Amino acid sequence: KVAPGKEAARLDERSICKDMQLREGGRRVVKTGGLDRASFVLWSDHYDAGESEWTVRIDKQTGVIFVGCMVEPYAPQSGFARNLATPAWMIGSYGYVCRTGPNGQMSLTDHAKEQIGDPTVGALAFASGSMIRMRLDRDQGLLEFQVDGKPAFKLGGVDARARPFLNIAFEGDAASLLHGDQSDSVPASAQESFGGEVQAAAALTQEELLRLRAEADDFWN
Repeated sequence: KVAPGKEAARLDERSICKDMQLREGGRRVVKTGGLDRASFVLWSDHYDAGESEWTVRIDKQTGVIFVGCMVEPYAPQSGFARNLATPAWMIGSYGYVCRTGPNGQMSLTDHAKEQIGDPTVGALAFASGSMIRMRLDRDQGLLEFQVDGKPAFKLGGVDARARPFLNIAFEGDAASLLHGDQSDSVPASAQESFGGEVQAAAALTQEELLRLRAEADDFWN
């Protein structure tokens, strides 16, 4: 089965964890449960060949969010995606890039930073309002990420069967899938849905943001 390229932007309601809700006709997911476990939702069909491209907008981010592709079935069924014991390739909101598998996780952050030409702390981090583009080339086994229009980076050895996923930890955090012709901005409907909290991350000063990202890099890398 060959992928059609750009796909319809709909999350898979069959894959969603119980403490998440789909909104906007299945284009947006909101974490509604507590803070004890991060939760998953997937999208796209299973394909053996071809390329697929998706764009994810982070509508609200106050905790850790991972975006990437994984092979099913995956385990464990909840918790941070970086702790998966099954194959997955991802980027985290604090700028951490890794792959996972039976032997644990392997950090690929430095590899990704080399590709974008930016070694600074938090170079790959994303927050509320960020746009993350992913392109999966199943024939070459490559998964490409582009964060907020910065230079893209690629991860190799990606299984052709992998499906894209979101992993959201904090209650109220949310993300949307976009069509190719949609605006890069957060729509008014999203701002109203979250009580104007879409811009919550902007309340952090630059100094605080750099400190948080430095702590995350030191802890996870």
